[in-house]
Parts: sequence; C-alpha cells; structure tokens
Amino acid sequence: MKKIGKILFVIFIFLLVIAGGVYIDFFIAKSQNTYPKISIKKRIDDSLSVYNAPFYRVWYCKDNDTYTIGDYSDSDAVCSITYVYDGGYYTNGAELKIPKKSLEMIKKNYDPEVIELFNNESSINDAVYVSEKYAKLDYNEVKDENGKVVKVDKYTLIRIPDFKEVNDKYAWVYDDKKEYCLDIKDNKKYYALYNEEEGTCGEFELLDIDEKWCSLYVNSKFSFDEELVEKCKGVENEKKNN
Repeated sequence: MKKIGKILFVIFIFLLVIAGGVYIDFFIAKSQNTYPKISIKKRIDDSLSVYNAPFYRVWYCKDNDTYTIGDYSDSDAVCSITYVYDGGYYTNGAELKIPKKSLEMIKKNYDPEVIELFNNESSINDAVYVSEKYAKLDYNEVKDENGKVVKVDKYTLIRIPDFKEVNDKYAWVYDDKKEYCLDIKDNKKYYALYNEEEGTCGEFELLDIDEKWCSLYVNSKFSFDEELVEKCKGVENEKKNN
C-alpha cells in the first residue's frame, strides 16, 4: 500500500508540474502576443498556422504578425480579407455600410469576424474611438536642431498622429505644422492644440485611455494586452474610489 501511495504521490506531483507549466505557457502566450511552447503546430495555409495546446488553441496570422487565442470549439481565424468598397463604403455580413476611412482605421485592431458582425453605426463609432484614442498615445516630442525637447512655459510640445489618406492609402501620419502642448497632472497626460502665432495652448483634454475607452475595448485585440487590461482596472478602481 505504501508503494502505491508513493506512486500516486509522484503521479500527482507530475500532473501538478505539467498543469503549472501549461498555465504559465498560456499566460506568456496571452500577455506577450506569442505562441505557446507546449503545443503542436499545424499549418492551415500560407498565411495561417494554428498551435494546438492543452485546453486552448492559438492562431498565428503571418500577414499582420498577430496571435489569436481561442477554444477548440472556435472556427479557424481569418487572417486577411480583401475589402471591396462601393462609393467609399464596405458592406459587411450584417449589411452595414462602413466608411472606408473608418474600416481602414479599425481593421488592424479588430478581427475580421468581429467587423463582419457590426450591425449599427454606433458599433463603428465605438471601434473608431478605441483605435483613435490608442493611436494618439504614440506621440512624438518636438525637438530643436540640437536635439533638445521644446517646451512652452511648463508644457512639452508634441506631435500626435492623424489618420489621413496618403498616396491612395490611409495611414497614421505626423503633421510637422500641427503641434500640441503636453501637461502631466497626477500621473495623467493631457494635451491641447498649440497656437504658434500666439504662443499659447488651447483647452486641455485627457490623452490617456479613459473610462469610456475601457468600456469599449473588450471586442478588440487590445483585450489581450495585459498592460492595457491593468490600466483599465486602475481606471475602474479610481472611479469606485471617487
């Protein structure tokens, strides 16, 4: 009996180690947007591969270098889709007409399956808000010819990207003639348009992700970013404490 007990104990420890390894592997794959090491890779086509791990699967899209985590019951991810525009609009699976500029902005942050399910204008506006708000976080500080950061009074001058059509393609671009004042209060970033002629800053608004953003991002790929998830938890806790 003692021998059987020892064997069962060894088996239990072995299974515990395996379970721990699977969990750590899942956490790394989810938080770092990568593939699970404990998995079997299967190539679906030239642009799509799937990693079959214990209890879950991860799809890798070569086209945009993204990983999507799902269950075994989920259908294979769609890596790329050619959007055909008619009169500046794309009609999705729910018969919703989506403006070209909006779709070009959000398609990197939302899976094609999600975009096909959008069924009203509000869902598009929410996706645009999520995408635009996040893109603004990637600002550049304005520097002089000596490489020093330019300041106006106590404010740092920055450039925030705008989503514009360039050579028949939409992209996030920085306008050298459009600068903003950056202010930091209570660990939060605020920005305002800078008037160069008057040397003044306009009305400040929050640059960081806010309560509205955190209430809308769940259907986007940002929901797999652990850093953003933690930020939204902080936003939620702040709301409860106020």
